[in-house]
Amino acid sequence: MTRREFEEMNTFSELIDAANELDCPEFVEDLYFEDDFNSIVEERASDILSYKNWQACRDFFNDLPSDGYDIYYDDGYGEWRGYDNDDYVFDEIKDSIIEYAEENDLFEREEEQEEEQINDEAEWSDVFEFEQEDISFEPFGDDCANELRMAIINRKPKDDENADDHFYEFISA
Repeated sequence: MTRREFEEMNTFSELIDAANELDCPEFVEDLYFEDDFNSIVEERASDILSYKNWQACRDFFNDLPSDGYDIYYDDGYGEWRGYDNDDYVFDEIKDSIIEYAEENDLFEREEEQEEEQINDEAEWSDVFEFEQEDISFEPFGDDCANELRMAIINRKPKDDENADDHFYEFISA
């Protein structure tokens, strides 16, 4: 994955996949999608009811973020936060991954991607054969030279006695 491809990401889902692909899952290991969040909450609520009373369970539920977020974050101390894709947290995590990937040279180089594109084009040339025609530019050169001569003749100063010599030197070079 190139840095440009990574920078184009704009959802937590893409960010989590990319972090795993770049082998730096520690940046996203405390992020959970709603289904996983719900499963963890149910398990913890069950544990709370087993060891404490219903008031502790009520307090636990009151401290949880409401539904409808794109991602849920567990801070490791029993507090959960919900974030959307356009929250500042997304950009902070993304910037942290970019910094880490740059320091550890985890992004593919753009040249490698260009080489892959060239290889793809080479494969296409194997599939389709193109006939190459030889094109001669000599007639075009003569026409251009004649046009240039005419333009210079029409613009040369009339009081310069050596103008013809300068002109012939110019077109002979």
